Amino acid sequence: MDETPRDTGAGRRSRSVGRRNVRAVRRTVKDLTGGAFGQDPGAATRYHGFVSVQSRGTVALPPEVRRRYGLNEPGSQVEITERSDGVLELRPTIAIPASQQWFWEKRWQEGERRADADIAAGRTTTYENVDDFMDSLDLGE
Repeated sequence: MDETPRDTGAGRRSRSVGRRNVRAVRRTVKDLTGGAFGQDPGAATRYHGFVSVQSRGTVALPPEVRRRYGLNEPGSQVEITERSDGVLELRPTIAIPASQQWFWEKRWQEGERRADADIAAGRTTTYENVDDFMDSLDLGE
């Protein structure tokens, strides 16, 4: 197949690739919203397109996708998972400072969910002042 350069309109030139290469890309790339290729295009696909891998392995995400997922800032991170079926999954992530890691541990998050459920169910107590609260803690004294 012929590899003639074509103008992309962004001041860069790209090459058209053979059908085999396009098929390989479609097989190994998954869009950011979780919809895999071959599914109903309207089901979960918010963006579909192709990006080039640069010489150092850099992949530039389209601006609309970066904005949607808050990846505009330098240092933004994307988790990549290589599945056994050849699909690469990309997930935007938020870096967590080491001093705040405890909050995201499984045990702490379970407690947060229980507290949210208690609040939603109205299982709370309101105190007029700190002394009333402290008095409620004196269980048998």
